[in-house]
Amino acid sequence: VNTRSSAPAHHAVDTIIMKGQDQEALSVSSGGSRYSLKNIMTTMPQLPDCLLLLIVFEIVYATVKPDVQWQWMGLYGVILLAISTYARTPLDFFKGGITDKAEDKRSFVLLSGSAFISWIFAKSIQNSSKLGARFGFMGGVAYSTWYLSFSSAAIVIYFLRTRHGYASLPEAINARFGALACISFMMAITYRLYQEIWSNSTVVASFYGEYGTVEWWMAAILSTIIPLGYVTLGGMRSSLTSDALQAVMAIILLVVVLGAIGTKVTTLQDECKAAGRSACNAANWDANPTIDTWTLEGGLDLVIVGAMQGMFSYAFFDPVLTDRCFLAEPKTMLRAFTFGGTCAAIFIMLFSIIGSYGNMIATLHPDWADHPNVANGTPADVARTLGTPVFSIANIIFLTTSISTLDSTFASTAKLAAEVTSFAQTWVPQRLAECTETQMAMGRFAMRLIALFGTLPLLQAPDELDATTVSGTVVMGLGPPVIALIWLPRDKVYPISFLSSFWIGAALGVVYQVSGQHPDQLDMSSDYYKVGKGSYAKLLWFNLVGSSSAVGAFLLSFLVEHFYCNEHISWYKDRKVLSGFDVPAAASPETSETNSTAETPTGKAKDSTRELEDVAAMLPAPGQTSVVASAGFPAYMPPNGSTRDYPSQMQGANNNNMMPVPAPTPMPFNPYDQGFMPMPMMQQPQQPFFNQGMPVMGMGPMNA
Repeated sequence: VNTRSSAPAHHAVDTIIMKGQDQEALSVSSGGSRYSLKNIMTTMPQLPDCLLLLIVFEIVYATVKPDVQWQWMGLYGVILLAISTYARTPLDFFKGGITDKAEDKRSFVLLSGSAFISWIFAKSIQNSSKLGARFGFMGGVAYSTWYLSFSSAAIVIYFLRTRHGYASLPEAINARFGALACISFMMAITYRLYQEIWSNSTVVASFYGEYGTVEWWMAAILSTIIPLGYVTLGGMRSSLTSDALQAVMAIILLVVVLGAIGTKVTTLQDECKAAGRSACNAANWDANPTIDTWTLEGGLDLVIVGAMQGMFSYAFFDPVLTDRCFLAEPKTMLRAFTFGGTCAAIFIMLFSIIGSYGNMIATLHPDWADHPNVANGTPADVARTLGTPVFSIANIIFLTTSISTLDSTFASTAKLAAEVTSFAQTWVPQRLAECTETQMAMGRFAMRLIALFGTLPLLQAPDELDATTVSGTVVMGLGPPVIALIWLPRDKVYPISFLSSFWIGAALGVVYQVSGQHPDQLDMSSDYYKVGKGSYAKLLWFNLVGSSSAVGAFLLSFLVEHFYCNEHISWYKDRKVLSGFDVPAAASPETSETNSTAETPTGKAKDSTRELEDVAAMLPAPGQTSVVASAGFPAYMPPNGSTRDYPSQMQGANNNNMMPVPAPTPMPFNPYDQGFMPMPMMQQPQQPFFNQGMPVMGMGPMNA
């Protein structure tokens, strides 16, 4: 923390960020070793309960004597609960203790490991295995194209942080596209988080029994409760710490399984040659020898779909991925995501070998010829062909990948709950650096809520592949506006551009989903709605048409809003004034230097003291009136007393369209705090008031 008296006020943010770490270091220095009993019990108060839980579990296990797979789930769950640290501050709970300027190796390892394992979903490796059985190694390549999302998200968010100083995607979307766009986006990512629950727990449950059995339901529920338990304790910090351990474990166990497959394949060489197959290893096994691999029929159509969604839509749809892009110093984040994403794509491609082996043994070995689940590459059934030890290892891999994904899902749900809580009061998403203990409690409650509702779809036995292909198709229109945030002018707003692109893509995605699930109601099976003759010809058609339509709608709307609406329509002009008080990126906490000057939009350094005086002079004296709200746009008043996007040029606005209210008493404020201007709470209007037929919401103490 900079202690110079000339340091500007924005270093208060750094002080808050460092506070948690300073307290931890102080507790270690005063209480002895970091690993002393006192410090361990302070950071992990659940240890006695976990020890008692382990004893009870082992007694029940010895009494009932169930399958050995329950032993692995029980031990794994208790260990993860035991090693989780309890998050006592919002910084630890929402950001995992990683500051926005962290460049150290620990932050890089935690972030790259978490990015890697968080996107190795249980459903992803199951899909990769099934595609490997269907298309050979091309199936794994096809599914790995979705992992282009790592590069796409990291690059876009890198520029959003360094050029504009945004702290989250909802904040960026709200600032440039408005409240309706932000609501649409938060609805989409809520749907995504909801999908992650059932799509991962159903895969783990397949290792414990057939669908609908008591064992199946117990496994599905327990695999959800375990990550819910330890992330409720530690939030993002528990998620990051467990992810690093799980990433190493998943890699080691996959190598063991592939080694066992290699040993088994050597015993099938005679059968392979007798069948006239030239490729007699699992990596090169061709499930469809009559179809050329590098054709649409051979799986290339899914490669194109995955690449399109990975680069232009799916990357920004999953908060599990994007939330981590706002951790650590931007360059450190970019390196971590490049490394973690590459490792994840390789892992997915290698896992498809398991499905190829399943198809191979079902084709060549008579004992497995009548097992369709082995032939189609279902990992649980393929693992059974390798014996109980390998089956247990495969089960642990799926436990690892499912739990790591679900803990990240719960952490992102808590963060979204904090943003929604703030947005409901102020029309501005909450920044994590400003979260309170109340919002921590709301985040923990939201975790439990999504765990409950996310489990309900299991009653319908949904297809886990739909969680990727269908959801990625629904958000085809998300990419153009989010990518454009890099270049959009900061002094203009473009609500129609986002909404037209997003909802056109969503509408076509819904049409695709309905036509697939209810063909009797919406028949789109003709060749007109297909590109090629491959298995995913219809999916490819919808993605090509939907993406093109979304890009076209965005460009057309952007041109109209940029050259006409922002220049000639009073609503846009008023909105620019109310939301356009943006601080230059060079002055944001993530990029500013520890000095008393900051770069202004003109590129010239301006003394912070002089700017304080300038802004204070613009504010009216106590007792006068000031314009604070226009049609449909409230004076933003977060619970902490700061007013985001409160413009200094308020007096130059169109006073005919604004409602005067008592002016706040001028207070010192931090002009570099990324658009925040501390203001006292204004008096709450006693009744709703309207202007030009649109409600104006005065957000004051009563609402808060």
